Formats: sequence, structure tokens, C-alpha cells
Amino acid sequence: MKIMKGEEYFLIPEKVVLFYLLLTPIRPPVKKWVTFPEEKVEEDFLAIISVHPMREDAVRDFLRKAHLNWEFIDDLLANEKIKRLSYQSYQYFMRKNVNREE
Repeated sequence: MKIMKGEEYFLIPEKVVLFYLLLTPIRPPVKKWVTFPEEKVEEDFLAIISVHPMREDAVRDFLRKAHLNWEFIDDLLANEKIKRLSYQSYQYFMRKNVNREE
């Protein structure tokens, strides 16, 4: 991609252009019918904790960023999708694995 600075043209790789586009601030949409895409918070959360157990403070931070409350975790615990573990005086949450012996 070429851009002009003063009277000179500069070549800029597409990766750099994409990087700057990603850094562009998001503004409210002009049309009222435009909405953000639905997030798959449960799937994302389960995918994360299936690989790395998450400490309770990190779970609370995740919930805050996703605009969720603790009921989300209570529902996952009640449906036995996740489990709570204690390790070195910390509480951790991990995905319940049906293939692994507990």
C-alpha cells in the first residue's frame, strides 16, 4: 500500500496497515439497530479452564470484564461443567473432564 507524506510516496506493508486499523478506537455506531456480536462467554471460559485451572481472583476479573456475576459460576458448578479445587490456600476452577478419573 502506498501513502503520500508531503510530496513523497511511501510503501507500507499490509501487516502494518492492519496493525494500525486494529488500534483504531471503536466508536458508537451511527445506526441504532447496530449491535455488538454475541459473545460465547461460556464456551470461551470453559476452553480457558480446560487447559489452565483459573484462580478465583482471575475468575472474578474475567466475570467483571464479561459483565457477568457470580451466578454464572454457580450455574456451571450446579450443572457439573466445572469444579472447584483448593490448592495452597487458593481456590481454583477447572473444567470437569468426563474422561479423567477424579
